[in-house]
Amino acid sequence: MVCASLDAVGPRPASPSRSGAALALPAALGVAVFALYLTVELSRYATGRSAGYDLGIFTQIVRHYASGQAPTIELKQGMNAWGDHFSPVLIVLAPVYRLFPSPVTLLVAQAALIALSAVPVGRFATQKFGVAAGAFIELAYGISYGLQSAVAFDFHEVAFAVPIAAYALEYLQRRRFRYASVLFALLVFVKEDLGLTAFVAGVIIASCRKRLGFAVMLWGGGWFIAATAFIVPSFTADDHYRSLNGLSGGRGLSVDTVLQPWTTPDIWMRTSFIVIAVTCVGFVALLSPVIALAVPTMGWRFVASNQDYWSTHYHYDAILMPVIFFAAIDGYPRLVRLARRILRKQRIVDAALRPAVFGAACLTIGLLQTTAGHYPFSKILSAHSYRRSASMSAAWKVAKLIPTGAVVRADNDIAPWLVSRTEVYAVHQAYGNIPRARWIILDLTRDTLGAPLAWKTRWASNLLPDSERVIKNDGIVAIELRQ
Repeated sequence: MVCASLDAVGPRPASPSRSGAALALPAALGVAVFALYLTVELSRYATGRSAGYDLGIFTQIVRHYASGQAPTIELKQGMNAWGDHFSPVLIVLAPVYRLFPSPVTLLVAQAALIALSAVPVGRFATQKFGVAAGAFIELAYGISYGLQSAVAFDFHEVAFAVPIAAYALEYLQRRRFRYASVLFALLVFVKEDLGLTAFVAGVIIASCRKRLGFAVMLWGGGWFIAATAFIVPSFTADDHYRSLNGLSGGRGLSVDTVLQPWTTPDIWMRTSFIVIAVTCVGFVALLSPVIALAVPTMGWRFVASNQDYWSTHYHYDAILMPVIFFAAIDGYPRLVRLARRILRKQRIVDAALRPAVFGAACLTIGLLQTTAGHYPFSKILSAHSYRRSASMSAAWKVAKLIPTGAVVRADNDIAPWLVSRTEVYAVHQAYGNIPRARWIILDLTRDTLGAPLAWKTRWASNLLPDSERVIKNDGIVAIELRQ
């Protein structure tokens, strides 16, 4: 029974779990995680490694919220953000953005949210297994590839879901179901697909508190249907939930959408992200019913036709990290009991599977994944991570010359430096759906998103006869057009 299995009895720390270290260390490690992620994010922004897709997009959304306007995304041809995803939680950032109108505000918020999520992981592990094991597990969580990938891909709304899920899972494990229910219910306001996660949480809670669990199931499932079938489509031109195309390849939702991926040659690619996710805790998470909360996210990504959803180098794994680590904490006592039952040598098992050994193993796996996967922390000590290239140094200088309030079409790698004070559109967008830009800013040193170098070079040449002023600096070209 799921209810009886929550917070299963397992190895307990020899020292009292509410010692000063047990209470203070998780918070201290959370501060360290914040410092690490903030360093990564700010260095990426300052050196031009952030992008319009997606830091620029979310900055435009929050900027419009802060101004009391509809969340328009100029970088997506002026579409309403609610026609892309249902993420009203971003409104929370509006007051802070009014005080600090910069993409950096979003980056600081994301680092803080991720760091905040580490605290309940470390606190619960410490009180369950002891200070050493708790510290190892929190550090392993803090450097987990899913969180690093989210930070390496600028900012996303899932940053809010990570701490919400982490605290909800802690309350769930402590059998404080009302608090857990409220937090799981909040996930529906982060992104529409998380309504399914809330639904599964309701199933788990229902095994302990039937009415409360059913209420969470109804809430999560209801919001998922409302968001995908009514809310998001109502803000699109064609009344269609566009994200469905990334799942079905334009075929629409059907039984074939679910069954077809199981028979394709690329099934190993589709399942690789699942294997990598459970590997970060040595597969121990599979021994806990809590892992069921990962099924909705893993499921829609598995059946998706868009290969980006199978990758571990974007933000899609972030929400899985708190689930997998809490499942591992819950599943570890089962591993110990199972080993005792099979080997029948309790002393050997207890010595080999001490909680601190398990925590150290998780941390070791996290470090290996960081190095092998070329995630941000593997480069945090490299001077190159804090140095702009010649072209991006030029882009920084050119961006500062663009007047505030101008309508601009900018390359993807330059857009983040402009979105907080100008109206920025992507260079690859058609003129038919956007205002005529006064400034065109191009990176003529490389291909960028949607804009091959050869095409940009020809376009810049064609624009010169209509130009009022041209600024050139180390491969960066800014063209001011006549009005």
